[in-house]
Amino acid sequence: MSLEEIATFVEAVDQGSLAGAARILGVPKSTVSRRVTRLEEALGQELVLRHSRLFQITEAGDALYHQSVGAVRDLRSAEQFVRDGATAIRGQLRISLPHDMAVSPPFVHIFAEFRRAYPEVELTLDISDRMVDLVGEGFDFAFRAHSQQLDDSSVLKVRRLHTVPIGLFASSAYLDARGRPEVPSDLSGHCCVSMKVSPGLDVWPLLRGAETVAVEIQPTIRASSMAFMPMAVLEDVGIAVMPLPMLSDHVASGRVERVLPEWSLPSAALSLLWPASRLPSPRRRAFLDFAVSRVKSLEWKTHLGGSGPLSLS
Repeated sequence: MSLEEIATFVEAVDQGSLAGAARILGVPKSTVSRRVTRLEEALGQELVLRHSRLFQITEAGDALYHQSVGAVRDLRSAEQFVRDGATAIRGQLRISLPHDMAVSPPFVHIFAEFRRAYPEVELTLDISDRMVDLVGEGFDFAFRAHSQQLDDSSVLKVRRLHTVPIGLFASSAYLDARGRPEVPSDLSGHCCVSMKVSPGLDVWPLLRGAETVAVEIQPTIRASSMAFMPMAVLEDVGIAVMPLPMLSDHVASGRVERVLPEWSLPSAALSLLWPASRLPSPRRRAFLDFAVSRVKSLEWKTHLGGSGPLSLS
């Protein structure tokens, strides 16, 4: 079993075919097939289902891919790093981010601006709310919104980019019809929209200075997507917890009001995570510096995506 065989197998999985891997590696398809066959013989396991018209890998192949892809990409990065004289900003970046965040204009703007600034860098965005393994799956970065403290570790590095205050919002039409809460306990009698998707009561921890009040509410609508929340508020369905910038334009127009404005909820943090073991290549440094500067300069008037799953492995 050789590194070349493993790297060829990883490329075949990345491209979704033996022919695709051959094209990227610049070798005949038969060479790719032989390398994969030799790898299977060395491991004593079938890695690719050859009887299928589609390129499919076995359970053993899936396990080998996820255990190998990070190391293979690091070795390619190291090779490129040396070939470029440790200065050229080019190559691939693989970035994870949750769906709500990916479709928000501020993030689309960041990626578009980065591509214009560094046209030789190819961005691959894994847009998913699944739990990802940043190291094992070969990610360079992950954007995450979170409420709990995240610190550097031996596995992951964390750079906080932005802190977003959280409040309660409802449409003026809803509040005109149902009344405006004057104290936190009034929320129990209102229709509420919650990000908690499991049945039962939800608890909203409200803060006012040093004072904390935990209010139990019975959600009338539950949604797993933060993108749904402002639309629900604008449809007059009830009170929702959201980042303050998400509805700022509608608040300014008078269509939406902040409920209990002297009270807030624990703020959310937007952070960029990356594997501590990744080589600090020019393109990674360029993206980190670019993301830090752009996030600080953006006006967060559109929306910030939901928390999404975090990978701490």
